[in-house]
Amino acid sequence: MTLTEILLDQANYVVNSGVAVDYDEEMGTVCIYEVDNDENCFYLQGNEGYDWVEKMKQVWEEAGNLSLQNAELAAAYPYLDCLFH
Repeated sequence: MTLTEILLDQANYVVNSGVAVDYDEEMGTVCIYEVDNDENCFYLQGNEGYDWVEKMKQVWEEAGNLSLQNAELAAAYPYLDCLFH
């Protein structure tokens, strides 16, 4: 499997789990949340938020032909356990 295929699998898993991602790069905020229950949100801010955005963009660039939206979703994949504990 290529890196792009792995990231696409992770992005699809996030979407199929009913999770979405919103972030503000300038403010360093990231919200990973359930679409049907936006009160169930994993929130990153400050250095954690900036780090998430930086790592997401790094993976996006390394993957090559992955859309930015799929990179965002794939970067949210490790946080699903925090939402569904």
